[in-house]
Amino acid sequence: MSFWSHLLDLLNPGRVARRATRASLAEIHAARAQARVDAGEAPPEEPEVQHSVVAAEVETEMQEQAEKASDMLQLQASIPPALPHRSFFAQHDRDESMAVILEGPEEEILWSIARRIESGRLDLPSLPSTSMAVIDLANNPSVEFHALVDQVSMDPVLSSELLRTANSVLYASVEPIDTLQSAITRIGLRALRSMIFSVSMRGTIPRSGATAEYADEVWRQSYSVAMIARAIAPVVGVDPEKAFLLGLLQDIGKISLLSMLSKEVKDPRGATVNLVGHVFQMFHQEAGAAMARKWKLPAEFISVAGCHHEWADNDKHTRSAALANLAYRLDLAFSMGDPELLAKARELPALVYLAPQEDAQARILELAQATYASSSPSESPAPSAPVESVSSSPETGGA
Repeated sequence: MSFWSHLLDLLNPGRVARRATRASLAEIHAARAQARVDAGEAPPEEPEVQHSVVAAEVETEMQEQAEKASDMLQLQASIPPALPHRSFFAQHDRDESMAVILEGPEEEILWSIARRIESGRLDLPSLPSTSMAVIDLANNPSVEFHALVDQVSMDPVLSSELLRTANSVLYASVEPIDTLQSAITRIGLRALRSMIFSVSMRGTIPRSGATAEYADEVWRQSYSVAMIARAIAPVVGVDPEKAFLLGLLQDIGKISLLSMLSKEVKDPRGATVNLVGHVFQMFHQEAGAAMARKWKLPAEFISVAGCHHEWADNDKHTRSAALANLAYRLDLAFSMGDPELLAKARELPALVYLAPQEDAQARILELAQATYASSSPSESPAPSAPVESVSSSPETGGA
């Protein structure tokens, strides 16, 4: 086990508990497969699972940085209180929810969803066809703008959002924008793609049934994490628009799980925080990877959606997974307003990994705090203007 994996286990006992739970599910799966073999049936194909460790980078230096990070950051006085409605529903993301033992109907629902996931029967909402077409076109740097205009104009929601974004304070100029082609020219292809993913993802979150009350929190968190990731990306040398999508899409598995929970939970009061917390924490990464594949995202985004909480185990895209995890952890601390979480912000292993220098760590926390305070989940997401990177070797790429 690498230094970073071991450090994550020490600081987050819930990570060990989740591994044990997944191990028990694997044992059940293996026993069922053996029973099929004994009965003369062909065993099911095993999904490819990759587990590896991350090589320690200058371990002595990192340990020294981790020790320095133990000095408590006094953020409580300067961070604004959590907005109304955030605290209660954000509880499902806390590790403590896994410590509660589910019994009766809640346990039955948990294992019913586990069986559905094991057999590959996930609910995987599709992106709107117009959104998929525009994203495919935007991925082509030499695309003709009239083709983009033709596709965007077929969706009134995308059209109005594009015009609103182009005329926002981030892009505003003397002359207002009143045509789709001018709007695309102003914001650019990468920001257009981020905007479309945001609008489309928000529309796929189920808002009916017993889990309807969780829909706003899932969207709030996704948008807030994306905005924080975009804000801190230049400090760690990552393209801001790529970081935005990493943050936005890391937890898309929760959309699938909300859909399955809404079908399994019959009692309107049955979707408790503990049940939703167990389902999210146990299965959202597996469901997220499946969603990312369904949406035809690049391999890096599939990898991060499938492995970002144990980011040190994501050997192919460690930095991207660490960035997504850091933005998520910072949003959780800010939205909960928990003094303990806030005080430990500078001890986050992902922060020390991405920014060993103390001044960079302080800058990241400052940017994250300001971004969280200014983000409004009730408003439609708008891409930010390009931010100059402070890193000499930025990581490039995108969805």
